[in-house]
Amino acid sequence: MKRLFIIFFLLFTVNCYGATTQVFVGGHDQDLNTSATEFFPVPGSDRGVTGNESRRNGLVPISGTFQNLMMEITIDPENGAGTQSYTFTLRVNGSDSDITCTISQGSTTCTDFINTVAVSQDDIVGFTVTPANLPTDTGNHYYHSIEFVPDVSNEVALIAGADSSQFSDSVQIALCPHTTCDRDEDVADDKAVIFPTSGTLQGLRVVLDTAPDNGGGIQSRTFTMGAVDCTITELETTCNSGGDTETITAGEELVFTTTPSGTPAPAVGDSVGDWGMVFIPDTPGEFPIMLSTDDGASISNSVTTYIQPFGADTTARTTESRQQQLTSAIEIRNIYGSVTADPGTGADTWDLTLSVNEVDKALTCQIDGDSPFTCNASATISLSAGDLFSTQIVPTSSPTDPDDFRISYTAFIEPTGAVYTQLMMFD
Repeated sequence: MKRLFIIFFLLFTVNCYGATTQVFVGGHDQDLNTSATEFFPVPGSDRGVTGNESRRNGLVPISGTFQNLMMEITIDPENGAGTQSYTFTLRVNGSDSDITCTISQGSTTCTDFINTVAVSQDDIVGFTVTPANLPTDTGNHYYHSIEFVPDVSNEVALIAGADSSQFSDSVQIALCPHTTCDRDEDVADDKAVIFPTSGTLQGLRVVLDTAPDNGGGIQSRTFTMGAVDCTITELETTCNSGGDTETITAGEELVFTTTPSGTPAPAVGDSVGDWGMVFIPDTPGEFPIMLSTDDGASISNSVTTYIQPFGADTTARTTESRQQQLTSAIEIRNIYGSVTADPGTGADTWDLTLSVNEVDKALTCQIDGDSPFTCNASATISLSAGDLFSTQIVPTSSPTDPDDFRISYTAFIEPTGAVYTQLMMFD
């Protein structure tokens, strides 16, 4: 019997991206300890260094790989006889990882472009800095940058945790969704962040140091950001948001909160917990660099001030070098800004400008007295590995104290991979 086979071949191309990369930037103008080991967070460093590791940790919400550490300090550590140095090391779950570099006398920078460290979902990460032979301390500020490559392409990790603070047993409080910071009961404003690019928020994961159980009845703490939430009840210390998602539009502001129920046990001590979330940008390769500060009083309405691009609870400075952060090679695509207080009328405005290596770039926006007191602008600005960047804030006339200030950038790194041709055959 003769059989007839008709074979159709359909060839088409599909954009199939390989690894995507995000950069965690940080830095602080606090002096480094010259004799004792201290700790600071992976994303941002607004709380500075501290001798208690748990107060600077954050939770990684997805598996992936850290790589390409860069460190810089402002002053050569040389301080006399012997060899002085600072050693910086990525820590994972309380142990030193292979990613480390040392700034020795005669230098102010170090890198580790060789070692990589794979982390799993729910791992706890942070940095340690260890001095040797009493290095110079006066004005020795630090900047850092490290890359993260998620195992699942186009996932962006938000890594966060709480500094030493007590969760309330009766009222909702606000927390930082993107870095280590203290709590705040002004939930509508102080800890809100602007997302500078569109995408989807998902994958909230929380671990607490103290279970909510407090005796009779049922006690719990619910953690919420938009439609993404999870609840830790009674003797539990962890939760995750399962399949919850929140669609984000560019310029949208969200606040991360925790709400108690049933008078839970007080979460008190050197740390109250860590958490993380996942952001899926609509444009592969993009990731947010977000700042939120309730220290509006530090932003002068008469002279230029500077503030770091990533973090929370940040104090603006009139000296730019005290608010810079270090970066890998990235592309900045836009800026968003907002304040909670009306700047005033007429000429009362705030001008926000990206500054790279203390040079203003052609990316600026202006917040004026037109509600809702926001601004945004787009431009493509390329930053090289090792560049230091900040946000310049220039007042015009005499704008009102901004109260709370939020500034965000969309950063971009081209995903690795290529378009391939897929062959499909039907028989």
